[in-house]
Amino acid sequence: HLFNESDTFIAEMEWVRILSEKHRMYKWVSRWLSRIKALMYALVVLLNMNVLMSSSAISQPATAFFFESDTLKESELMSLRITFFLGTLNFCGYFVIMIYVAITTVPIMIEETNKRIERCKQTLDKSEFTDISAFTWWFVTLTFNVMFILMHISNFPSYREKSTPLYIFLIFGINLPWTLSCVRNYIVVPTTKLAWYFVIVYDTLVTKPFFRNHLILQVLSIQGFQNTQYFTLMLFDIVNLSDALANIVQALAFHRNSLGLVFYLFITTALTYASFGLQFFPEAFETTYDGVTVQFKTVLSCFWFVFYNYASRGNLKAVLAKAEPKSSDWLPRLLFDMVFFVWVSVILFTTITALLVDALGKARVDKGKREEEVKNVCFMCGIRRTDYDDHGLKPGSPDFDDHCDKDHDPWVYVSYVAYLFSKPPAQYTGIETYVKAQIDKQASWVPSKTCVALESQSNVGLLTKEEEKKKEAELTNATEIDGSIENVPNLEKMIKEILELQKKKKL
Repeated sequence: HLFNESDTFIAEMEWVRILSEKHRMYKWVSRWLSRIKALMYALVVLLNMNVLMSSSAISQPATAFFFESDTLKESELMSLRITFFLGTLNFCGYFVIMIYVAITTVPIMIEETNKRIERCKQTLDKSEFTDISAFTWWFVTLTFNVMFILMHISNFPSYREKSTPLYIFLIFGINLPWTLSCVRNYIVVPTTKLAWYFVIVYDTLVTKPFFRNHLILQVLSIQGFQNTQYFTLMLFDIVNLSDALANIVQALAFHRNSLGLVFYLFITTALTYASFGLQFFPEAFETTYDGVTVQFKTVLSCFWFVFYNYASRGNLKAVLAKAEPKSSDWLPRLLFDMVFFVWVSVILFTTITALLVDALGKARVDKGKREEEVKNVCFMCGIRRTDYDDHGLKPGSPDFDDHCDKDHDPWVYVSYVAYLFSKPPAQYTGIETYVKAQIDKQASWVPSKTCVALESQSNVGLLTKEEEKKKEAELTNATEIDGSIENVPNLEKMIKEILELQKKKKL
């Protein structure tokens, strides 16, 4: 996989090198990006601390500063100035980061898209440039949203104006993103300029989370001047700064389907109990607000009553009106409440807890495995530290850490692949031709649990003549490949020296 993605690595590193050489500002931001990010988050924390302590009169900083400054107290004006100062610094900082990420990411995305288009044009028929099946579920989602809005308007005509935000959310919050996703899946190969621009923008926002996240932070920093509540959302950037929190979020995302199904079961249970409860225990669905008793008479109102109050109180008995022990519905209510308690409080909530614990435990185990693999397994050849040490290499031989960092440095192999791609095929040597053919066939050409140091340590004297010749040939090949990788510019000279040594051995 590393070599399959070598084109992307090489293009990105080459583009970063060009930008760093041409622009000092870019080089400076690239060098100190992590510290700039930490500084920007510190500014976000200070900004929210000021917002927390400020008066509600300046909760809309832009309006208060330009239109209501004459009515504010001196202390409120000072707090407003601090908000504007920190908010402006925050906006400028995230703007610089976003521009840096944009000029780094977008040109590479354009190059990758153009290469993918050329490959698809060579392998696909024109009829396969689009995929109409991408809109299958789009029609289902659109029909569902439209029918829901029509049913809501029909059943609650008096709430039509109040429900406008709900309709906007269904259209723009759910259907619009889903539509964009379907359009992107429909366009396999963009054949028009408009489709090409759409693919570039969509792929950049979806497949480049670092750029997407900073674009969102930029929007929030602007919205914060309209209402300070948006500044608080910027505090969640800590997830991008902390590897521990990122691993936790990733672990929870691993069980997102299971958690979503359990939550759906909870909603289904609340809806079922609201429906049957309203039918058989209508007097239980009532509450008192400011001394006034309110009776819920629709399934939907009963559902929201159960859903909201159960989440805050934790049991159905505290939500519904109490039944008297001597009443006729005492035993049915007892069974009704007990089944709900066992099913929701015990089974569903325990399932959610188990999924969360399993997710966090899996994240911890996976992290430990990754750290152990990185520390004790060679990335290139796959040999373990214990197996390498058990060979008992002679003094002066590289230890396992030197083997991983120098002999089998992965980036040296990537550089070798880049060297092969940049060199004209007509100038390839024999080894280069063989390696390039293996790369094209996606076949393995790197060492497998061996290296020159291990091969040279083999006791050749105990082998037969045929085995000795075979071992010498393997050692020669390993020496040629490892040597060429470590010193790509002097590859041809090194091969000539190895061939001369072979001739001397024969003489």
